[in-house]
Amino acid sequence: MGLLAGCDSGGAVEFSEVGVDCSGKCDGLGSSIRSLWDKARRVDRGDLVNVTAGLATDQLNDALAFDNVAVGFDAPELYALEADAEGDLTVHDLDALTSGLAYRYGERELSTAVNRVRQRHLEASGDEVFAEAAFQISAEFDHGWNFQTGGLSEDGGDGRVSIGFTAGAEVESRVIGAFGNEIRSNGSAMLQALQESRGFILPRSVDDIRDLSPGESIALSGDGALGVNIGAGVPLIIAEPTAGLTYNIIVSGALRARLEGHLDIQLVRMEGDDVYIDVGTSRIFTKSAQLAIRDGWGVTGFIEAEVDIAGQTVDLGRIVEKALQKQLNRQINLIDGRLERSGRESRLSVARIRFDLDELTGDGEEALQQLLKGDIRLAQLLSNEGEPGVHAEFDMLRTGESTTGYAGIDLLGMKFFSETIESSGTTIVQTPGGARSLMFDSLHNEGGWFFSSHGYTRVGLSGLVWDPRVAAAPTGEANLFIQVVEGDGYMQRDKLLDHVDAMLIALAGPDAFAILETYGNDLERHTESLCSPGSRAGSACFEDVLADAETIRLRADGLAAFTAEIGGLSTSQRVLVTEAAELRLTSQATVEIAASLTGPESAVVTDYRLDDRALNQLLLEHTGEELAAAVHAYLQVAEIRRDVGETELAADRAEVVTDNGIDVAALAAIFDLARENYEAVTSAENATLDGFGQIGANAMEIRFAVDRDGAVDYESATTQSLAQARAAVATALYDDLVASADDLPGYPEQVIAYSFLALTPEASQDLRVDIDFDTSDWVYDHYGVAGYTAFDSYALGGEVSPIDGGLFILDSLLKVD
Repeated sequence: MGLLAGCDSGGAVEFSEVGVDCSGKCDGLGSSIRSLWDKARRVDRGDLVNVTAGLATDQLNDALAFDNVAVGFDAPELYALEADAEGDLTVHDLDALTSGLAYRYGERELSTAVNRVRQRHLEASGDEVFAEAAFQISAEFDHGWNFQTGGLSEDGGDGRVSIGFTAGAEVESRVIGAFGNEIRSNGSAMLQALQESRGFILPRSVDDIRDLSPGESIALSGDGALGVNIGAGVPLIIAEPTAGLTYNIIVSGALRARLEGHLDIQLVRMEGDDVYIDVGTSRIFTKSAQLAIRDGWGVTGFIEAEVDIAGQTVDLGRIVEKALQKQLNRQINLIDGRLERSGRESRLSVARIRFDLDELTGDGEEALQQLLKGDIRLAQLLSNEGEPGVHAEFDMLRTGESTTGYAGIDLLGMKFFSETIESSGTTIVQTPGGARSLMFDSLHNEGGWFFSSHGYTRVGLSGLVWDPRVAAAPTGEANLFIQVVEGDGYMQRDKLLDHVDAMLIALAGPDAFAILETYGNDLERHTESLCSPGSRAGSACFEDVLADAETIRLRADGLAAFTAEIGGLSTSQRVLVTEAAELRLTSQATVEIAASLTGPESAVVTDYRLDDRALNQLLLEHTGEELAAAVHAYLQVAEIRRDVGETELAADRAEVVTDNGIDVAALAAIFDLARENYEAVTSAENATLDGFGQIGANAMEIRFAVDRDGAVDYESATTQSLAQARAAVATALYDDLVASADDLPGYPEQVIAYSFLALTPEASQDLRVDIDFDTSDWVYDHYGVAGYTAFDSYALGGEVSPIDGGLFILDSLLKVD
């Protein structure tokens, strides 16, 4: 590694020049990047290791079992395999619960994986039932679930502060244990049984945790304080403040933080020697966080330096602290905002650590105990240094909500999910926190006039995704949701078919659509020819044409010819496009009155998601020229007359291309610039740095702006994961394209939404279409006779990835215009 010079008020600062391998195109990074991070430098862990946290005492366990310290019991909930639960109203079916979790949340979600472990344990052991007890540890008893430690005081010094649950406050608990026979009495009896059979209720040592059966778990929740080094071990790459995205420097920086609020700590014994500990919070009351500028307490001190970035002299420490503090505040505001808007608490995961008990050293065992008491720092440090048996899966900077985040202390439980699934049936929740239902709380633009409205929603979703079934590093994922809505008290046929035709081209393809279009347009001309232009409401002609032999033939033959072309689609996709094709033929068989207010009250909602693969396909495998072609293709079905012959139709389409060529070319230029920035972020995400390995989902980027005078705007500094940066590029692209498309005919959000959908391969499409009609009070009865029927269809391509097993950044869902 070569050394580069920088300087600060104290003299020279030595940069190392780190080689970069992108396995191909290295947009945004080049062949090397400057580094102020010595990966080989080790932090003295003595200050943390020498703090003894301890776990539960024998006194606490005896008091819970026999002295009425555990209060507020409900009867234990029992779960057994299907064969043992059948016919017993006091025992729940664990097989059904696990299948329901997998269906609703996905196999990769930790809650699903934990209950799979319970299922397998009952199948392979002499245990017959898992019992779950919920209780509170009385505030009158000193639970001792806290300890004094240093490095987290307001001034960042070594003054001692309390970490863990607040002394003298009530602590809520969940305990799940495996038993050879049913525990049919109250919760107190279950705790006594645990104490007598294994010698503890809450673990007193790491050996007690080893003795837990697979699937057994403990969860504690209450007011208290967490200790965490936010950003420790996370590569921070700093972007230049220029239009083209280029990363200049890689640094390491962390906030020493003490967070006071309502927290929960949950432990579950998995199969083999694995244990997961998940720490989360639903409210943060106060925080103390400072940039670490000296080594110690689990983190390497930040090198104070002023450096040159794109011709600007930048105080690195100031820019890094501003960015990290802003991200921490954003995470806190996320859970506060959800509570304020919905009235429901949501859980923010602060850390999840996987321990391999067989590999733990003495320091690893101490890290596990400190983590169970709320101090995450030693576990973070050991994971960053590659200590055997300690694996940190995420940092608070990159955390978010999971699909099961609303479960809170019940994240690893059974009763909560059993009741949730029973009350909501088999509804699929495909997004964290029910993001599909939250889309109307996000950026929602709406416009229109007296009888008509239209609008759109777009949400960029990003996060870390991992599979608890395998020991592998998490990956970053970005998703883009797009929804367009149009409603009209008197929706004309052409408005409706603008949506239907665009959907059909995107799913079924242009060749299949062309066949349907020929039959449909012939049908429209035929039915219109059978009724005089002056026909009014009540005319028998409107219903007579529906019984006409040629009308019937064109509808039947058109649908048959179309469906013969869609055999390559998935079953759900064939259902959707068949319903859409039937609606197109129905509408073209229905005579439309030549009047300003015609057509039934109608609403169209098109809602789709581009998963990580689909987003990469859109922005890495397509060019602005291809977007332009998709836009022209949309305009050629939406801005033409459907009741003309082939020659006139071809002329209309040629004219559409000619008239809009300049404006469409502007869209292509916008797309190409965004594509370059997306490639830059993607190449950084996939890059391998000498001495660092692949950046992957570990890195965060820092961006800042300069003001009109060229001075660095430190208040503008922000940080986000690279997956979040990709989602931000995609959402900004959609917004920029919609703004530019305003000069095109039609609604700009529909132009861009359907063009993006057309560029998405069928196998990657995750699409819902909801079309509603109200013909009950409509003066023209023939719409009902024709078969105008609402439909709500969900189509899923074979390669679509579900949103599960991850933590997703949902702050965009809380912004409302």
